[in-house]
Amino acid sequence: MKKLIISILIICAAFSVQAQYNFLDYGVRASLGVSNLEGNSKIGASINAGLFIQVDVFDRIGLGFDLMPGLKTGKYEQDAGTEIIDHKYTFFAMDGLLYFYFPISDNLSIEFGKNVFSTHLSEKYKVDGKIQEGYSTSEVKGGLIAGLKIQLSSSSELGIRYFTSKITETAGEGYLQGGRSGVFNVTFAQDINW
Repeated sequence: MKKLIISILIICAAFSVQAQYNFLDYGVRASLGVSNLEGNSKIGASINAGLFIQVDVFDRIGLGFDLMPGLKTGKYEQDAGTEIIDHKYTFFAMDGLLYFYFPISDNLSIEFGKNVFSTHLSEKYKVDGKIQEGYSTSEVKGGLIAGLKIQLSSSSELGIRYFTSKITETAGEGYLQGGRSGVFNVTFAQDINW
C-alpha cells in the first residue's frame, strides 16, 4: 500500500512540474491482451488501464513510469489420477512499471525495465466451478518489462508489451502454489498535456 501511495504522489508531482517545463509527457494508457501463469496454465484475458509519465532525457531517450491497474485471468487443469480438476483464477492487480525507452527509428522505440511492484487488490479462485473461500496470495513481487512502441502522432502511441510478476505463496491447501505471471498486451497511450 505504501508503494501505491508513493506512486500516486509521484504522478501528482509530475502534473505540477509539467506546468513549468516541457520535457514531461503524461497521460492515459489502455491495453488488451493475454495473461498466463507458468506451468500448466492456459491463456486467459488481460485488460489494463492506467496513467503514465515519461521524461525525455535526450531526444526521445528517457524514463517512464506506468501505474496500471488491471485484470489477469487464466486456468489450468490438474490431473488427479482418476479425474481432471479445472482451476480458474482472476486477479485484479495493480502494477507499477518503471522503464527506459529509446528510439530505433523515427517513429519506433524500444522499452525495457522492471515491474517494480505488483499488488493483487482482489482475487477469485474457482475449482470445478466452485469459488474457493480463504484463497489469497501472501506475496506478489514485480518482474521484468519489455516492449516496442510506434509513435502515431505527437500525442499518441501504439505498442506491444510483455511484463511479469511473481506470486511466491498462496494460502490454502490444494490452491495454486504460485509461479510467474506473464502479461502480453497491445497498448494505446494518449498524452493529456494541456
